Amino acid sequence: MAPLETSIVLRAAAIVVIISTHVDLIRWPGTAHVLMALAGYNFARFQLGGDRMPRLRRQLRSLARVVVPTVAFIGAVMLVTDKFNYTPANVLLLNTMIGPVGWTDAWHFWFVEVLVYVLVAMMALLAIPWVHRTERRFPLAFPVALIAVGLLARYGLVGVDILHTRPVLWLFALGWAIARARTVPQRLALSVIAALALPGYFGEPWREATIVAGILVLAWLPALPVPALLHRLIAVLASASLYAYVTHWVVFPDLKENHPVLAVALSLAVGVAYWAVSMRLMGAAGRFTSRFRRRPAGRFRDGFKARLTGGFGAGFRARRQLRTRPVGPR
Repeated sequence: MAPLETSIVLRAAAIVVIISTHVDLIRWPGTAHVLMALAGYNFARFQLGGDRMPRLRRQLRSLARVVVPTVAFIGAVMLVTDKFNYTPANVLLLNTMIGPVGWTDAWHFWFVEVLVYVLVAMMALLAIPWVHRTERRFPLAFPVALIAVGLLARYGLVGVDILHTRPVLWLFALGWAIARARTVPQRLALSVIAALALPGYFGEPWREATIVAGILVLAWLPALPVPALLHRLIAVLASASLYAYVTHWVVFPDLKENHPVLAVALSLAVGVAYWAVSMRLMGAAGRFTSRFRRRPAGRFRDGFKARLTGGFGAGFRARRQLRTRPVGPR
């Protein structure tokens, strides 16, 4: 046994439980909302460092890694088959706002949609200079204030009628605050908030207990003992968890009745494959755009001007000279 970071273990376990529940292999609701708290936890850890504008650009890239693969997959499914009743609102990630209230295929991606709404709201908020400064000055009090705002919606004191789901801002902010907590009293206070706010959230004690347990494990255990041989597998499942969530809806239906274990395994495998392909493609696109932005515009202007003023030979000499110049920012 060797310790592995708790957030990684929770993400991997949550996606396995979510897919297994959807396949009816087990029934264990609640782990999707643990993932929402984990999203806030990782947002605080990896997306809040640095100055305001570099931080915003990093957050936009992170958001693209959620939005682009999701929209691409939904669009591809809509083009290839009519087996699933997806709508243009799904492609726009707006079903949670404008879609039907009752459960249909269009609700498959509610988690991604709500996560995107929360991320966009947080990015817009933190892009405001004085808010950015406030968050930097009060790294724990800021997400605690967001918890308070979110709890107003959770208890219906502020209407959020544009969403057809239960309010989740407070869970995202709770994960954020846990990442910022540094002392035992701080973690204890956040644990009390979770324990008091979750009962009655769904009216399902088992689901609410699952969410509380996930949050408490995240708050109090920085690492969990896991067999060393499983570390790499768990890390891959955690990294691919969002992609497995998006793709599994079209993988398991034909296998659900007769081969539920195979349905879960194949859903996870397809999610991992889609994650690997998406990361490779988006990484290549990022490197291409970075090279394009760094390429000195003067090199092209000089060569083009030489062609206009000195003919082909002059342009050729200009290009030959330019090749000897150091390439890089001036």
